[in-house]
Amino acid sequence: MRVSVRRRGSSLSRRLGLITLAVAVLLALGASSALAQPKVGAKAPDFTLVSPYGYNLTLSELLSEGKPAILVFFAHYCPHCRAEITQLSGEWPYCPNSDKATVLLVGVSGDEQADRALFEEYRVDGWEFAEATQQVAVDYRLMYVPTIVIVGPDGQVKFAKVGETRPNQLCELVGRYYVGPSTEGGGLPAWVLALVALAVVGGALALLKLRSSGSKKGRGSKRSKRK
Repeated sequence: MRVSVRRRGSSLSRRLGLITLAVAVLLALGASSALAQPKVGAKAPDFTLVSPYGYNLTLSELLSEGKPAILVFFAHYCPHCRAEITQLSGEWPYCPNSDKATVLLVGVSGDEQADRALFEEYRVDGWEFAEATQQVAVDYRLMYVPTIVIVGPDGQVKFAKVGETRPNQLCELVGRYYVGPSTEGGGLPAWVLALVALAVVGGALALLKLRSSGSKKGRGSKRSKRK
C-alpha cells in the first residue's frame, strides 16, 4: 500500500501539485513507463542533506566505502511507512548483510520533528535520518510513500519500489551489490596492495642479506691474501 506525499509549505506543495497533474495526464495517455520512480540502471541524483544530529549526509560519500545505500522515503502521517519501518527495524539486525549497506531514512512530510520522532522510535544502530529538500523530492519523483530506492556503490539505481518491501528482499539485494572498500581512483584492492607490500619488504630483506653475505666473503678473501 502507499500514501500520497503531502508537504507543508506553499512553494513545494504547488510544485508537487504540478507533478501530480503531470502524472495524471501521463496515465490518461497510457504512458505508465514514465511513472517509474528513479529508473533502475539510471544514475541516482546526488544530494547533500543536513542531519538533525549536526552533520551533512552526502549520497556519494555514503557510497565511497563500497556499500550500497538504502534510501527509505517516508512520512510520519503514513501508516504504511510506519509498518515498513517497524518491520525493517525488527528484522534488519538479523540480516547477515546488514553491515554491508548504509540505511538512510529520508522524511518527506516537511515536518522534520514529526518525521524524526518516528525515526527515533524505531531506529537501528548505524541508521541515518534527514529531512528531504524540495530538490530531492523532485529529483526522485516522490509521489507516494513509502518509496525505497537502493543505490549501488557505482551510483546507479539498482532497485526502486513504491509501497512496502520485504526486509529479506532488501537484505538479499544488499549482499548482491556490496563491493567493499577500494583504493582511491579505482585502484587495486587493499589485499592485493598488502601482498605487494609484503613482497617488496621480503625482497629488500633478501637483498640486504645477500649484500651482507658478500661483504663477509670479501673480508675473508683479503685476510687469506695477507697470510
